[in-house]
Amino acid sequence: MDENSKKEEFSYGYIHTLASACGYITIRSERPLDNRGIDLEIIGSELENGEAPRIAVQNKCTTLKYFYEE
Repeated sequence: MDENSKKEEFSYGYIHTLASACGYITIRSERPLDNRGIDLEIIGSELENGEAPRIAVQNKCTTLKYFYEE
């Protein structure tokens, strides 16, 4: 797995972990939404009106080079 793929998977896992701890679910976007800048959605609990709040997310992950230098 290349470096960018690792960072992408880490960012999804990080957001999923935080959202799950708060009782929310995450859904990774399919390619058409990803092309529009939406990587995943966070969905809250259903409200009294039957709708669930949603937020669209574009996530990024970067590294700091000095962490890798000895």
